[in-house]
Amino acid sequence: MSRPVRGGTVYVLGAGPGDPELLTVRARRVLEAAATVVYADSLVDPRLLELVPGEAVVRGTSGMTLEPIVDLLVAAARRGEVVARVHSGDPGIYGAIAEQLARLDAAGVPWEVVPGVPSPMAAAAALGCELTVPGIAQAVVVCRVEGRTPMPAGQDLRALARPGVSLCILLSAAYAAEVTAALRDGGVEDSTPAVIAERVSWPDERVSWGTVGDLAARLRELGIRRQALLLVGPAFRPASARLRSALYSPEHAHVFRPAGAPGDSGAAHGGIAVYALTAAGAAVGARAAAALDGARLHLPARLAGAVPGAFAEPGGARGVVARLVATHSAVVLVMAIDDGGRWVVPLAGAHARGGNRLALEVAAALGAEAVVTTASDRREWPAPEDVAATRGWRVEEPRRLAAVTAALLDGDPVGLVQECGEPWEAAGAWPPGLRRHPDLHALRAAAPRAAIVITDRPLRADPGWLVLRPPTAVLGVGCEAGVEDAELIAAVDAALAEAGLSPLSVAAVGTLDRKCEEPALRRLCTARGWELRGHPAAVLAEVEVPTPSAVVAAAVGTPSVSEAAALLGSPGARLRQAKRVRGRVTVAVGVAD
Repeated sequence: MSRPVRGGTVYVLGAGPGDPELLTVRARRVLEAAATVVYADSLVDPRLLELVPGEAVVRGTSGMTLEPIVDLLVAAARRGEVVARVHSGDPGIYGAIAEQLARLDAAGVPWEVVPGVPSPMAAAAALGCELTVPGIAQAVVVCRVEGRTPMPAGQDLRALARPGVSLCILLSAAYAAEVTAALRDGGVEDSTPAVIAERVSWPDERVSWGTVGDLAARLRELGIRRQALLLVGPAFRPASARLRSALYSPEHAHVFRPAGAPGDSGAAHGGIAVYALTAAGAAVGARAAAALDGARLHLPARLAGAVPGAFAEPGGARGVVARLVATHSAVVLVMAIDDGGRWVVPLAGAHARGGNRLALEVAAALGAEAVVTTASDRREWPAPEDVAATRGWRVEEPRRLAAVTAALLDGDPVGLVQECGEPWEAAGAWPPGLRRHPDLHALRAAAPRAAIVITDRPLRADPGWLVLRPPTAVLGVGCEAGVEDAELIAAVDAALAEAGLSPLSVAAVGTLDRKCEEPALRRLCTARGWELRGHPAAVLAEVEVPTPSAVVAAAVGTPSVSEAAALLGSPGARLRQAKRVRGRVTVAVGVAD
């Protein structure tokens, strides 16, 4: 049972990194009940104030000192109000709350600290990184460089920097030279990964990958001087360069996977596993595995020897099923309740993960009956994720699919705003609750239970909105040999921002054919799921562009690489953004009409 939010109390809240959806449930409840809100307006995303009652008193503290802030909190609490004192991130990290709590105690005002998501954790999540990597980094240090605020002896960055440690450096972006010097003095090599994460989870979030060696230069180029976190250490390598841990290694045993359990029982993140528990089920499982492309049969060790090609599972069923579900795209379980293979029932992921389709396929192979019971399969209209998949649209935040589908099934109003792509209504006969709105302003005014927004421009979705991204854009990229990842990423992201396009709406990256082997370009496309297309110079030379270059023509055989490659992206393409030269990278952006 949740604890009540009490009047006459000051709640010191951690607002997290910015996104209101990252607030804790308790923090949200406090804000919704607050009569006075005192917040760090220079650091806290103002979207959080949308949760506050309209009649509440809201004060920013960027121009205030300690005493007036505490006086404001005490006065409101003594009036019996719920008081929210809002800090960024987690208030226990560089929040200066101890002095506030001491004065509240002296005034006899009760208080409660409500933690928030710290920015290092939010940044690591946004980057897809771990702060601790077995065998690589097992220590995390949250620190800062000494600036105007003196540091206690032995606690500044220079003293704490060590090779291999995951360093989360706050409040230091304005001291680029000092940070780099301190890292080097601590033995951290210039080749060590160093990520700049600015305003994580805010609408204008920026991330720059690179190394310690180019950290200062990137900070200068990006113009970052505040509200940025620096993450330094081998744990922050791009995904393509990360190593395998021991936790899921076949040599590492634990309660769910005993010693000797298989470590390569099918594709690591794909393929179908068929697992049966009984002798009768083994025969059914063998038939199913034979009928499914790439499937592999798994049996308890006592049964595996009798079925050619079956993989022996020495552990208990609970651990085996948990591992198979984690390592395969689908798992077919032949259980004792029906080891004769009469019924095929999708248990999880029936719709979004293709469970119903797999059930029908297995049933056809076994001569069984598929029991498809999900509500959306009894409707005439297709699932939103299927519409997106058939059209090649990307789903931003797939966890929002369930809310939209539920609203459609319940017959509640669901708004639709479409700015690009094939008309949504053409995908099927939709329930009357789905209503099109001319723009986002009209959608917000209508306030439906859920909404589908189809757009290629950057957008911070409101709660309940499902954002779909048609692949409308093609980037044309030219670069010098040996360009660094950080420089390439910064140039591409700047071009997309200038063009007003979401990275999720990029269909491909075009370039000169021989540049397709450029390591940084290949890594960028792999990391973001973009197709990399190479064009011969002669083909690029035939494309009419607004800014041809005789210098480029003399060097590579075509007067344009980036603009020509962007226009070759799709029939009828036009330039949304003419070429922009940023250091050793040139980027143009084309879009399909």
